Amino acid sequence: MKNKKLFSISLGLLLVGSLAGAQAGSSINPQQETQQNRIDRNVNDGSLSQQEADRLNNAQDRIENREAVMREDGLNRNERKKLNKAQRYQRHKITKLSNNRRVAQ
Repeated sequence: MKNKKLFSISLGLLLVGSLAGAQAGSSINPQQETQQNRIDRNVNDGSLSQQEADRLNNAQDRIENREAVMREDGLNRNERKKLNKAQRYQRHKITKLSNNRRVAQ
């Protein structure tokens, strides 16, 4: 009886921990997808040139590669902060370049 109760508690903690990890780990990817969509949309409407878009896409790729390396041994809080900071900076660059009043040729 005691072993069964201990097993149930352990299993419950394991499930809660894995769900929390899955939720925490998935917050970076939607940001990346949103920013990729913004780049594509701004190229299509002419507010970003292809050269600007290429630079932004390369920066997005670097963030994704950095995330992959960090995820190899598990993403901790400090690594998540670094990725979020890189994403915020990238979001700022997308906004700045798409609002620079130049029209892509």
